[in-house]
Amino acid sequence: MRISQVFPFLAGFLLIVCVSSVVYFARDDYERHLLNQHKKYDTFDPLTNCTTPFDTLLGIADHVPAYSNCHTRFNMERVSYCNLWNPLDVGRTADPADGVPRVLVGEHFTANDYVNRWLIFNRGVLISLFPYYSRYVSEASFAYPTPTPSHRMTVRLHNKQRALDIEDRKLNAPRRGDVVVFDAMYTEGQPHYLPSGHIAVVVKVENNLEHPDMQDKEKKNKLIRERLQPRRVYIAEQNLYNRHWEGKNYSRVMDFYWEPTANEKEFRAILQDNDGLTVLGRIRAGRRVPTSENKPSYQLGLQEAAKEVKEKYGEEVEVVTPTDQE
Repeated sequence: MRISQVFPFLAGFLLIVCVSSVVYFARDDYERHLLNQHKKYDTFDPLTNCTTPFDTLLGIADHVPAYSNCHTRFNMERVSYCNLWNPLDVGRTADPADGVPRVLVGEHFTANDYVNRWLIFNRGVLISLFPYYSRYVSEASFAYPTPTPSHRMTVRLHNKQRALDIEDRKLNAPRRGDVVVFDAMYTEGQPHYLPSGHIAVVVKVENNLEHPDMQDKEKKNKLIRERLQPRRVYIAEQNLYNRHWEGKNYSRVMDFYWEPTANEKEFRAILQDNDGLTVLGRIRAGRRVPTSENKPSYQLGLQEAAKEVKEKYGEEVEVVTPTDQE
């Protein structure tokens, strides 16, 4: 058979297949097939595996209470508003009728809920909210909870970051108010199953006098003078282990130390979690950012316009400020 004789049969066969497919899929009810499929549910029920009952008071740090979320895998799917007049009034929804100033702090009894409540009462700022805590080191920012747009500089300190001199070491050393960012952990069945990561706030920092390098007085003084002394970092947090703080004003203690590099002139800042969590870094609220640095104000626009008029027409234009008008 020649190709010219086979081609009509092949074209006809393909035409029949195409028409049949169109007719079949036009009449087929795909939703019926979806309804017939059994939905698969996770057999793990976090509410039957609570470390402590939901809403249990775990501890208080700097007048800010931390509560149990039952289990890290439980999500109430409800946002929480903080009473700016009373740090003990938490977990409510916003009600404009009650006349109480409230601000959104995060999902109910989660990690960002506690960190934001601590920041608002101890630093007067809030941290931006993300669904994944592991993004906080690179993307989070601080702002004042006011109608006027006003922000704080965000100091980003990655774990194992190099410090070139004593000024770098002063900057990279942990401070009270730092937000510690932990990486995600996907090991199911472990007490710290953290698919979104975790955050905590530093409530206290002190020299680790029990460290071997701090036992010799002369060596200890040299380390302190050069800002190389090891430290203990006390943190407060919610929704990690959901267990009692046992009367302490912090949830856990971390270790901070300086690791020398190959040339022994530079050091890496190491914040170590003693429970095996991976620390990505810390973020810190820096100086206040003026509105003009966030967005050019109308005053800057007037000054640019006056400059352009002078260049084109040679005429001086006086830019009057609200203060001048008074």
